[in-house]
Amino acid sequence: MTRPALPLLMTLCGILLAQTQLRADSWPMLAHDAGRSAYTSHGLLLPRVMTFAVDLPGFRATGAALAEGALCVVTQEKPHANGIGPLTLLCLEPMSGAPRWSVSLGEGRAGSPLIAEGRVIVAVYDGATAGRLSAYSLATGQPVWSALLPSGSIPEAPAFIPSPAYFEGRVWMPGKAGAILRFVAANGNSAASIATGLTGPGSAPPTAVAATDAGVFATGVSGARFGQPFGQAAWTAAAQGDDLIPFVQSGTYLIFSGAGSGVNGPLQVLASADGRYLWSDLVKPLAMATDGLDLFVASDRGALLAFAPNTGYLQWVAPGEAPGSGLMVAGRTVFLGDGAGLLRAFDALSGVETWRFPTGGTPGAWFHLLAADGYEALGKEGDLLVALRSDGLLMGFQFGVYGDLTGDGQVSVTDAVTILRAIVGLTSLSPERRAAADVAPVPGAGRRPLGDGRVDVSDLVSVLRRSVGLQPSSWPFPPDS
Repeated sequence: MTRPALPLLMTLCGILLAQTQLRADSWPMLAHDAGRSAYTSHGLLLPRVMTFAVDLPGFRATGAALAEGALCVVTQEKPHANGIGPLTLLCLEPMSGAPRWSVSLGEGRAGSPLIAEGRVIVAVYDGATAGRLSAYSLATGQPVWSALLPSGSIPEAPAFIPSPAYFEGRVWMPGKAGAILRFVAANGNSAASIATGLTGPGSAPPTAVAATDAGVFATGVSGARFGQPFGQAAWTAAAQGDDLIPFVQSGTYLIFSGAGSGVNGPLQVLASADGRYLWSDLVKPLAMATDGLDLFVASDRGALLAFAPNTGYLQWVAPGEAPGSGLMVAGRTVFLGDGAGLLRAFDALSGVETWRFPTGGTPGAWFHLLAADGYEALGKEGDLLVALRSDGLLMGFQFGVYGDLTGDGQVSVTDAVTILRAIVGLTSLSPERRAAADVAPVPGAGRRPLGDGRVDVSDLVSVLRRSVGLQPSSWPFPPDS
């Protein structure tokens, strides 16, 4: 270190900031939240290393959740022709994939589990389209409560397997004759159901339900849609073709994957407030995610597309090598898993590919992608990306730590010195180290969750304060972000 650098470093060490609570983020249910956005605002650095790869028992995995320090997965033995087969609920260590406990769920069909209030909750359907919603202790796997899902609560087609959603202390599920069922997460008691009118042929239930701050929404097997914006009148929209998964509610938009009819393409967008048709596109979505500013679509042709949700304007297209199946947005990065077993990451603003990892495996396997803040999932600095393939391969990737330029997983004075040397021109930073060093301002320039694309004194100050324990544990984000 040069002599001018040492006094500057000593001066910066005098900056004080009170400690505050930890920041926590997780992936507790299918597509992250009850709106099925597949989006977390927690910005993640690109993965550096695969921390584990585990072949789960069973023929296939049906879904996963990552929250409250646990990773829960539902697997199924080889099913019969009707999709029914023996199911198992597994609870695993998030960092290693090592087993904690497992319970048999009996024979049936299931989607993704839900983690909420110290419980893992899963819906299992039998061959008669009836089922049961059951909660187990996240700590021990012991049964906590169970509630009946009456016959007719799931469409007969095996492709439709609803997963529970959690919103405001309630577990939300489709019900028979077009009803939306609600259960108290703490004890399984039934709350008042919501009538949608989406009965369809044979009084079929809704195929998907979303509950968000904007209201309650559902889509039916016949293609009809229902909305109950909070504080406003309920509405229904006429069928525009059969709706399939996915289905996303975000802010003022309802986004569907439908069969399409007439001039309407498979990708269809309505207004949340009144069900008014906004726009459609001929692309066929296999997975969707939205941060409210952009809509990201993985198509059946393998491409990843970004649309403006209000107008349908196509912002960028990233060509693909196989149909996309798993899609997730974390901060300014879009993660995609495709049918060729490839994991890829893209810059959300430009569509430029920034990372890829070949997982091999069964051609055509679908991905479930989940992410969590390291504090909640691991109790340590850093973040975790979990990729679950439908053929049962479970992989964990450790992200880099903001402010860590040495790669030791910690933010230290050595990292601050490295930044200082880069600022004064005594060393250069690789793109990965530059990304780790660009931590100020918060929020960042443009749509960045943090940083401005430069490494300067503001980044040095922020890293140094963290290295000497004078920044909160939520750093570089504020505690309430």
